[in-house]
This record gives sequence, structure tokens and C-alpha cells, in this order.
Amino acid sequence: MNRRTAWLRKQFLEILSSLNLDHTDGLKEAAHKLLLYVSKGSLSSYHALLQYAVASFLYKNYFDVWVERNHSGNIVSDIYAEHPAGRIIIEVETGFIPRECIKNPLEYLVAKFLYKASKYSTFSDKFFVALPEHIEIPTDVIDNKKFIERSIKRCGYLFNWNHREYSTFKINGILKIYFNPIRIDPLSLLYK
Repeated sequence: MNRRTAWLRKQFLEILSSLNLDHTDGLKEAAHKLLLYVSKGSLSSYHALLQYAVASFLYKNYFDVWVERNHSGNIVSDIYAEHPAGRIIIEVETGFIPRECIKNPLEYLVAKFLYKASKYSTFSDKFFVALPEHIEIPTDVIDNKKFIERSIKRCGYLFNWNHREYSTFKINGILKIYFNPIRIDPLSLLYK
């Protein structure tokens, strides 16, 4: 293990333990996989911590949870979870905006979420987005047809996506991730 990998691993473990998240048997595989991705540099510590917080929330709510789940070829979801009521995929967003869309960050995020919803639609019954507390996406934007059309027109090309069928895909809800203390606030309830 090189110095950078050891440092990333140590940093991730320190932050994870400081958050006082449950580290139960059902989440050990998720923690190990995220730690491996962070150590390799293929996933940021921040993104991995957000994923683990959401995975922990779902696990406590009786879901079977997988992180960085490969569904088919290069289709990998941040979080895949199963429950007797159905299968869900959650996209964990950190807030990165490419410079091409810096003037329209909300439009970029909505186009990205719809692209992801279309990509994962065959692997899940519902699609959710998890956002850290500092990213605000008004829930009415997700259902605003004109805003969605404008978002896809301005930013959809970044995903090489044939978006003519976008209306068949839906963002079923948003989960907010809060820190200090860490908690997840489902703005729309998951399978109650």
C-alpha cells in the first residue's frame, strides 16, 4: 500500500468512526467496498461517506443494501436496495457541476438525475436522489415539465443520451443528508 492510499484509508476510517454511524454486520460489506474504492482513488471520501450514511439509514429501515452495485456492463448505481415492497436505486449527489453548465447548475442536476433515472429504470422500481444539506433542489422543480424540458435541452447533451423518452422516467423522491449529528430526512417516504 503506497502512502497516498494509506492516508486516504486512514482519513476515511477516522471520519467514518467520528460520525457514530452503526457499523453492523449488515453494513460491513458496504463499508469495506467503499473503503476499497476510496483507497484506490476512484471514489472521494466525501461521496463514500454520504453513500454510507444513506446505506445505514436504509439498513435501519429493513432494506437489504448494496453500494456501488454493478447491474450490467458499465451501469453502476451508488446505492441499490431491496425491500419486500420493491427495489430502489439512490443516486448520491455531491454537487459537482462541469464548467459547461456552471451558469445553469440546477438545470444540469435535473438533467443528470433524469438521465440516471432512465439508465437505472430496468433495475429498480423507484429512483431517489440523496443530497447533502448544502444542496437545495426545490421539489416542485422535479415535477415542472417546462423546467425539465429546458434542463434537458441545455444540458442533456453532456450525457450522450437520447432523451426523447424522458417523460417516462421519474425521480420518486429526495433524501436530505444532514451532519452534526448525521441523519437522513426522507422528503418523500420510502415504502412505509
